[in-house]
Amino acid sequence: MKLYLSLMVKSRQRKYKQFMSFCKPEKKDKVLDVGADNEEYKESDNFLEKKYPFKNNITALGVKKLNNFSKKYPEVKAITYDGKFFPFKDNSFEFVWSNAVLEHVGGKLRQELFISEMIRVAKKKIVFTTPDITFPIELHTKLPFIHWLRKERADRIYASTGKKWATKDYMHLLNKKDLIIILTKMQVKYSFDYKIVHNRLLGLTATFTVLVNKK
Repeated sequence: MKLYLSLMVKSRQRKYKQFMSFCKPEKKDKVLDVGADNEEYKESDNFLEKKYPFKNNITALGVKKLNNFSKKYPEVKAITYDGKFFPFKDNSFEFVWSNAVLEHVGGKLRQELFISEMIRVAKKKIVFTTPDITFPIELHTKLPFIHWLRKERADRIYASTGKKWATKDYMHLLNKKDLIIILTKMQVKYSFDYKIVHNRLLGLTATFTVLVNKK
């Protein structure tokens, strides 16, 4: 468990550095953090709020009430929404950040909406991450190979092993091709280019970081 938590922190550090290097935010820039957690169970939770130097310019968006979050990060503006359309106007934020949320928003159509909304409200750049389904160990449950099965069968196994929380719409993992299909579809509506970064563990791609640059 200690090794896993250590790897999680290192993973978040890497992604935070990718965000800072790609966006190069200044003090005045507004940042949207999509998927803030009200409860923190490990050091890597709410990593942007822990590390970002200009906290008063962060808006945190989540589907649960963020009372505890607001107590811990009083400088951050916290907003709860219904998990569908973001309650912001177009181009409201210079940068949008979302770490390991896409796989939890629902199936394909909800994932498309989620990415579309991030692009819509961003003025300059978006950075989001998600696990690679081809990695042999599922990073939430820490179980090998089960996530490669049909979802109905995988859910039955998760439930039978005490991980019912990982079933249904909690988790819809993607591969690189899935991301490319969604992003290509979004380019019909929005003008942007993108890069998919492979974050590797033991030589294999464990997660993706997607860097989106609006034109």
